[in-house]
Amino acid sequence: MKLLPAISFRYLKNQKRHTILTEVGIVLSVVLMTVIFAAVNTVTATYTNIIEHKNGTYHVLFDNLTKDQLIQISNMDIFDRSNKYGISVYTDTFNIDYDSLADPNTSLYYLTDKKSNVVAETFLRFNKDECYLMPAKLTSLADGYLPVRNGEIVLSISLAEDMGGIAVGDTVKFVKYECVRHTGESSFADTGWYKAVTDEGFSVPAEITDNFDVKNASVITYTVTGLGENYSMLPYSDTDMGSFMKENDKLLLEFDDVANDFYWDMHYKFDAVGYEIDDFDYAFNQDYLNMINRGVVARSYNVILYALIYLAILFIMFCVRMVIDNSFEISSHERIRQFGVLKAAGASKKQILEILIFEALFLSVIGIPLGIALGSFVSLMIYHSISGLDYINFLSTEFKMTDMTEFSITPSSIISCIVIGVSWVTISAVGTGMRVNKLSPVQAIRAAEKRTRLRKTEKKASVEKLGIERLIAVRSLRRNNKRFIIAIISMAMSITAYTGFSYAVEVITNKAADLYSESSAPYDYIVNETDTNPDSAQRTADDMTGTGLFSNVQYDSYIQYIAETDSCTNDTDAAIGYYIIQLHPINETTYRKLTGKDDFAAFESEKSIIINDDMGNTENRYKLFKSMPASVAVSAFIDFKAYDLITLKVHDVFSTDMNIYSSSGSTAIACTSESTYAELVELYGTDSSVTSYETSTGEIVDMYRRTIYADAASGRHEDAEKWLERHKYGKFDDYYSLSRTTSALLNVVTIGGYFLIGIVSLIAVVNILNIISTNVLNRTSEIGMLRACGMSSKQLFRMITSESLFYAIISALFSLLATEGLIFAILLPFRLGGKTTMEGTFTMEDLPVTLSFTDPLKFLLIGAAAAFIAALAAAIPAVKRIIDTPIIEAVETAE
Repeated sequence: MKLLPAISFRYLKNQKRHTILTEVGIVLSVVLMTVIFAAVNTVTATYTNIIEHKNGTYHVLFDNLTKDQLIQISNMDIFDRSNKYGISVYTDTFNIDYDSLADPNTSLYYLTDKKSNVVAETFLRFNKDECYLMPAKLTSLADGYLPVRNGEIVLSISLAEDMGGIAVGDTVKFVKYECVRHTGESSFADTGWYKAVTDEGFSVPAEITDNFDVKNASVITYTVTGLGENYSMLPYSDTDMGSFMKENDKLLLEFDDVANDFYWDMHYKFDAVGYEIDDFDYAFNQDYLNMINRGVVARSYNVILYALIYLAILFIMFCVRMVIDNSFEISSHERIRQFGVLKAAGASKKQILEILIFEALFLSVIGIPLGIALGSFVSLMIYHSISGLDYINFLSTEFKMTDMTEFSITPSSIISCIVIGVSWVTISAVGTGMRVNKLSPVQAIRAAEKRTRLRKTEKKASVEKLGIERLIAVRSLRRNNKRFIIAIISMAMSITAYTGFSYAVEVITNKAADLYSESSAPYDYIVNETDTNPDSAQRTADDMTGTGLFSNVQYDSYIQYIAETDSCTNDTDAAIGYYIIQLHPINETTYRKLTGKDDFAAFESEKSIIINDDMGNTENRYKLFKSMPASVAVSAFIDFKAYDLITLKVHDVFSTDMNIYSSSGSTAIACTSESTYAELVELYGTDSSVTSYETSTGEIVDMYRRTIYADAASGRHEDAEKWLERHKYGKFDDYYSLSRTTSALLNVVTIGGYFLIGIVSLIAVVNILNIISTNVLNRTSEIGMLRACGMSSKQLFRMITSESLFYAIISALFSLLATEGLIFAILLPFRLGGKTTMEGTFTMEDLPVTLSFTDPLKFLLIGAAAAFIAALAAAIPAVKRIIDTPIIEAVETAE
């Protein structure tokens, strides 16, 4: 038995190049496995952190509990930790239908601030020490700290702003009114609550006394400890602003470690105290339970998840196995005479298998730990490179992604790499050994002789057409069909993966650019306001400009005109009877964006307009003017009222893709300076973007909808967002963060995707190096004879170059078929012209992106060129080695 390891060691030592290539194949295979497992573990750990941040760490939430139920449930021994959690909801709605209430004598509670404004707000009550059970968005603060004791409060940013800009440390007072059905007979002037309220300097709102009888009112004083990003917050023990509806308390709970089947554990515990579990309003935090593998459903979820992951890894490893399997196959062919001699000397089939299995285990003992170590290091480097990118935090607007990311590779993943790696190498060795054992000693020795014979060339005409070196190259490709097929598959897989992924990234990048480019979102932020003052947009724009946080602030509204002129003809000479002009105000920066010119001062002083004369829709665009007119005659049309004709001087016409200032249909967009616009507003007013509603007193109030566009000053995006959140919470769209989030996500996917493609391609390169170099070295005697017959070194290199080129061309053709076939499969349902398929009814207009059969070709050519270089790099060293060998010695290898 000691002889067998000695034979293996001797072969591995003598064939260093082959041994190294096999070891490299094993190492790279394990590296790929380790990286995949590390990626899955890291994503899982990161996603768990995100779920904890978004949902909290609670396991089950009970809603609508009475006080007694809340106490009983929180004390059950199946729960480890709990957080009492209440809500106080106030409203400014007075149209209450008492008849629809369960109890028409119910008291309703209203809240007012020092300005006697009725406060519509949600107040959260909870215990600070157990906030980790709650979603972070409920308790997130913009400033200060959470309340701990009664008399402390956190105000939401929006409420603090509505109350006049309350800051941390300020004292605030509210009045809480207990209201009942309005009888029309009550007199509150002499009641105790009225005196207490008015003595504190509050005015009783007429909206409350006109709609209700006030049973009681009290003044509540709080110290502001913080400003909440989303909610106002109080300690759970607070009773002044507690949850006044009887069944409105909530309870967040974590199960004890001994709990297994959560539903039935709760069922038995609730049954013991006389409750039916399904009579309660409860919900599991299923996403979090899935991530921590708690409960039957969660375990089923993870079984399915990891089954899919292992199937994907096994599929990848099946492809990667070709490298290892090919190495042992080449080994068996190189040693076929050795195995024949061993069999002739009495070696059994079992011993032949033992030789190969020993080699497999020896190579695994070295390669697998090295692969795991290298894969872990590579994974860690990738993690740090990605998590260290500036744009990583733009993956979410809710939290910093760097705070959520966590590198992880579990012991089970390491064990999986070892088991799969050893199994794959051993299977390759056993498969090779079984094929060798099918040969008798005589057949093995004869096979070794046949392997080195020079085949005769045929078809002289082909020689004349291709040249002797190219003809030999073509025939050499098919000397070993298995090696040829493996090499082609390895190349084709790499080229297809690179082509498909690169084209997908290009398509998605172009789509993202269309969505968040200058044409669709030309500003960082868009503020949408509704106010009773039609000049509110200009006022807000002035406030934003004064902060110094914004480089360009453009408020927007418009005056609508009807232009009636026969002089307006389009580029097809068709006269237009009338068209609509919407006149918008612009500042100097926006003017330069639209025209690209620096003559804003002249434009403003002459009180003229610029007009976008691109009309129509995307299918039928035309120019409104054949050439720029000196002026246009228009009639202001405001609230369905037409004014006298006036003349607006035209300074320039412009074209733009900005959706804000784009003309369409029969409406042309025109712009004038803000100062000129203000003068026109004084004459005619503005557009009809107004909503009217009737108050409880019958008064009609007009609310004007206005928009402000803004760019952040250089390097001040974070401060600008904080200002908007503080002053315009819920009233602005953050296109800057949205576009950065899309770009960040795309960059992360691109980096990860190209890395995986790189690993797969590297394994393919090792496979190609192994196959092609061995294929060349096995032809040492043949090439020696060709040299003896007069073939020059230049012709030899031309032959090898031809072989490499054929490999690349054939692989590229297979990749082309795969890529084009995939695109065709995607387009097929949409090319059916609206016909109904199993997937639904599609037309080409439904396709969310534009796909082309020719665009991927540039990536395919790059991949084919890389494959050609890899094949050539594998062959050239082997050819040089043969050239350096004396011709007689090279020819003698055939004997």
